[in-house]
Amino acid sequence: MFFDKFPFDKQTCHLDINSYFYSTRDMVFGWEGDGIIAASDIPDVLSNYLFTFNQENLTSCYTEGYINGRYPCLKSVMTFTRRYRSYLIGVYFPSLIFVVVAWASFFWPPEAIPARTVLLITSLLATISLYTGVQQTTPPTNYTRAIDNWFFACIVAIASALFQYAIILQ
Repeated sequence: MFFDKFPFDKQTCHLDINSYFYSTRDMVFGWEGDGIIAASDIPDVLSNYLFTFNQENLTSCYTEGYINGRYPCLKSVMTFTRRYRSYLIGVYFPSLIFVVVAWASFFWPPEAIPARTVLLITSLLATISLYTGVQQTTPPTNYTRAIDNWFFACIVAIASALFQYAIILQ
């Protein structure tokens, strides 16, 4: 699975059953009955995903360079599309609000130095805390995901407001 677009990802799992050695002259594959059937409780077990199942009725496949030409095969494709509405409401929108509130501090009177500082630092800490919570509940990866890029941009926006205010005070 690849989570680089998490939480807007779509996972596709291919199931290919084919012969390594025999061609379609020697062997033929076919689905028995309806073939593979997806369990009816999948939507309950995987409630964060929209699940689709596609059984291809291929009994013969061809791969360029395959020495025996056409070979017997059966194929199925399972697609899991993540439902991201809960991430929009619970993660993206609150972190956007923290950024807007941090930048709104520039509309306050110049004399409100402690209030601005507390607001900016609180927004920064709340965003970092939200990101830490998201990290604990999402699949671990060794590469950057879309949600990581979003939080990096939010933290940079809030930190830049804090640094900009520090420069203005000098």
